Amino acid sequence: MDPITQQTALASAGGKKDPLYVDDVFSTTLYNGNSSTQTINNGIDLAGEGGMVWSKSRSNGSYHSVYDTETSLLKWIRTDDTAVNTSNGGNMVTGFTNNGYTIGNNTTYTILNTTGRTYVSWTFRKAPGFFDVVTYTGNGSTNQTFNHSLGSVPGMILIKNVTRSSNWLVWVSDGITNLEGLLNEVDDFGYQMIGNVTSTTVQTLYSNQTDTNRNGDNYVAYLFASDDAQFGANEDESIIKCGSYTGSSANNYTQEINLGFEPQWLMVKASSSTSDWHIVDTMRGFTGTGTSGDSPALSANVVNAEPYNSARIRVTHTGFKLEADSSSQWNSNGTTYIYMAIRRPNKPPEAATDVFAMDTGSGSSTTPTWDSGFTVDFAFTGNEFYTRLTGGVHQKSHNHNIQSSNNGYASWDSNLGWGQAFSSLSYMFRRAPGFMDVVLYKGNNNTAFNVNHNLGVAPELVIIKDRDTAYNWLVGSDALTAWGSYGLKLNTNDQENTSSNYFTGAPTSTQIKLGTSSAGNYGTDNFIAYLFATLPGISKVGSFTGTGNTHNIDCGFTNGARFIMIKRVDSVESWYYWDTSRGITSGNDPYRRFDVDAGDLTSTNYINPLAAGFTINLSATARINGDGATYLFLAIA
Repeated sequence: MDPITQQTALASAGGKKDPLYVDDVFSTTLYNGNSSTQTINNGIDLAGEGGMVWSKSRSNGSYHSVYDTETSLLKWIRTDDTAVNTSNGGNMVTGFTNNGYTIGNNTTYTILNTTGRTYVSWTFRKAPGFFDVVTYTGNGSTNQTFNHSLGSVPGMILIKNVTRSSNWLVWVSDGITNLEGLLNEVDDFGYQMIGNVTSTTVQTLYSNQTDTNRNGDNYVAYLFASDDAQFGANEDESIIKCGSYTGSSANNYTQEINLGFEPQWLMVKASSSTSDWHIVDTMRGFTGTGTSGDSPALSANVVNAEPYNSARIRVTHTGFKLEADSSSQWNSNGTTYIYMAIRRPNKPPEAATDVFAMDTGSGSSTTPTWDSGFTVDFAFTGNEFYTRLTGGVHQKSHNHNIQSSNNGYASWDSNLGWGQAFSSLSYMFRRAPGFMDVVLYKGNNNTAFNVNHNLGVAPELVIIKDRDTAYNWLVGSDALTAWGSYGLKLNTNDQENTSSNYFTGAPTSTQIKLGTSSAGNYGTDNFIAYLFATLPGISKVGSFTGTGNTHNIDCGFTNGARFIMIKRVDSVESWYYWDTSRGITSGNDPYRRFDVDAGDLTSTNYINPLAAGFTINLSATARINGDGATYLFLAIA
């Protein structure tokens, strides 16, 4: 069952509530200050469900500021200091909505909305299995207990006295050991102020301890779950995990911390030595590639602008990898580190416009040049392919060259588009279950192996490129004779061939089965794979047999295809693509080719619009409609 059908069925069964996804309870939002009022729409229902917003200026040194729905809107708290919550003046965060929050024009502290500054905010919604906010009043006695509604034993707890100056206490568990430290300091963990922690209560140990239980003082506690599997379509996924690991000083990102999911947000602190509290996220450049220090980290305990400390870390499909680190910040040999990680967005789309968009671009140097209306994970302009996971580098589909360095266009600093300083048509995709995924992996020395992916269904089209060595692009598909020894090359017009063992079998809902071909598995090179599948009403991967006459291709759409790619597989022919931005009409339809470095060709009328998909015209030659010929296609509604 596809993700949308599954979601609908779950929602309609006995009036059961829709399942929750990480998209519903957490957001990283990037925005620019304007010294006026702003509404931050991030899809998180804070007005109805409650939660917390944590904000930080990226471009300048200024305080971290935290706001929540349980304490007064007239107050905010710093994570980088012991200060009591500070007067808001009514013009910091001014309200919580069912789609985010609003901010005012108070620029006194330059922490939230000053013109010329860039900001990031992390929004946490209250939800069992993810996050809770609790306020309580200290009673000065030993062993005070306060209640929470997390529904499971927390993995991390942050406590702050909001009446007087005090440290931020952090309690964290890796499932075996409980550790305590201070969020506003670099100190190692050696405190013991929290006693028994259960799925409903937290116990403070000492009487009149200012940080946790001074008589009459008010406190706020932020509680984070760990590995509580109750999210996703089947309500069997965890979206947050707290834990620990031991550094190894291993080089070349050989040490991996397996979370069981791909993270979008990560906070790390050395617990057995001094270090800062580092925070990275995929919106600000936490990528799966690059050299040491590519991922910019903000630190909860300092006011520095981004990047304060370059993060020697990479995101993977199942966790994160670490590089050698002599500064003890991430991976010093023998040092213990604690972490909290949050799963990447994975909510099934409701419409094709949630995951695919086209825009001609503004040419502005301000990101985004290309507007999408959603967070872009993969984009191409002409024949250049870019991804959020690889940052600024790109590959060209018409040649076999290695990835190219940043040409200045690839900026991902936006929730609603991508790129800067260029104007051409861009095709923009968001990774989503059942629709498309992007996978980074390393070769296995030409020995067959399986590569994990997060598409959630078996991909019907897989496009692979070696990023380090000049090998041809490799394409596998259900439309070819068989998964295994058959493949195509995106950078040539060749027909399917059997010259190498490309795959060992058809992919599954969790893995691609790579063979020994260097095109997909050379040495220990870095590779990228683009995966596509049929998601009813949104995308269609398929094949058809040419007739030499006009015929309709039914994709199951209702308003036609906005994007169409066609490749003949049983003979030499190019990779053609059309789109509604340039025109799919009853007249001539401009097209381009992935395997040729050329502009639009505008003098043909090979396809026509069709509500259910698209129509192949009688005028189409053997390029896309040869009688008896076999064609692969990808269409997006």
